[in-house]
Amino acid sequence: MDIRGKLKLKGEQVASASVGDPRLKFQKRSSEVLDRAYDDRGKRTKSTGMGKTIWDKEKLEKYGIGEFNCLHNGSFFIEALPLSFEAGVPYCRDLSVHFQVGFAGDQFICAHRYHGQKCYRCEIQAKLYREIPRVPGQKPPDNIKALYPNDRMGYLIYDRTAEFLNGESPSTNFEVWNMPKKKVHEEIQSRVRDKITRLTLDISDMTPGGDGRTIGFEVAMDGPFPSYKGFELVVRPSPIPVEIAERLSILITDANAAGYKNAIDYLLHIPTYDEVKISMLTESEAGEPQAPDAPRPGSPPVDIPAGEDKQKPAGAGFPMQHASNEEITQMLVTKYEALQTKLTNMNSIQWMLWLKSEGKEYADAVSQMTKEAAIQAIVEALLEDDCMKHNIKL
Repeated sequence: MDIRGKLKLKGEQVASASVGDPRLKFQKRSSEVLDRAYDDRGKRTKSTGMGKTIWDKEKLEKYGIGEFNCLHNGSFFIEALPLSFEAGVPYCRDLSVHFQVGFAGDQFICAHRYHGQKCYRCEIQAKLYREIPRVPGQKPPDNIKALYPNDRMGYLIYDRTAEFLNGESPSTNFEVWNMPKKKVHEEIQSRVRDKITRLTLDISDMTPGGDGRTIGFEVAMDGPFPSYKGFELVVRPSPIPVEIAERLSILITDANAAGYKNAIDYLLHIPTYDEVKISMLTESEAGEPQAPDAPRPGSPPVDIPAGEDKQKPAGAGFPMQHASNEEITQMLVTKYEALQTKLTNMNSIQWMLWLKSEGKEYADAVSQMTKEAAIQAIVEALLEDDCMKHNIKL
């Protein structure tokens, strides 16, 4: 029997729930909320490795929550978990995210679209857009488009892939997923409505025997970029474990106590204006443009769209002539901390290849050093050279 057959067979086993079952605390999403998510599945978000992510790392660690990653070929089976006990709160959250910011490829929630605050990256984008010649029908250049925030969706995910494919014991952990809106969220939402009854399922419903559905899909990698296909919603083979519901209940209770309506907002890191500015200062220190498809140094593979799910680097010619010495110093420190981390994480083969290419200028000088000492010497030499160019003393 294939995996779909096994899932269907297991899905016919409906578990009974006791009165004290924590899964019963979560109300089924209201029909209005479900229909809105279905109707808005393709709507653009309105005014949404090494680097930082959009999540508050301390909170993720506090609750033992990981970041979902499906950046390899294969099949995946996940559950969407509710973000609140209340029926009027959707199980997903619209997000606007700036990707590939700075030397380390940071990710930032767009503060302007999130709560109307100033966003340095959006200001630069608007400034550059005003400066380009107006040609009817011509689209903005890539370096300006790359500064726009990307539409994403925030989900709490219970990953059951290893359980279903490898027969492993059910996990008691769940994760956050900064999900591609068009390539994944829209595909899921296009399947939640019954084509005959026109009723919309609450796929996050944790009540045993309820609307809850397992989301199945496949990933095929095209270099560092994933392609998603084969989406299916199947009756859950078994209910969400009580342990998951208990941990989720604690998270949502804490989020509500802190004044948040949903768990995703509670787990987000909202950057300050200066935090984004300092990161952007590392993008083009010398003001030299990068090739349109050149990967940013140190950036890990990411599943992010830039029109067609391939994020182009955010461009060159970034204005830093008005940056203060303190800001430039912070930029340089951030840049070379990222480089040191990148080099340290290389295996011996990757390290030797780097020395023969990007680091060939220093290869002879560090040939008798240990890798650790060589990295330290190279980073210090590069940092000192940059500081001299900017007349900065560390």
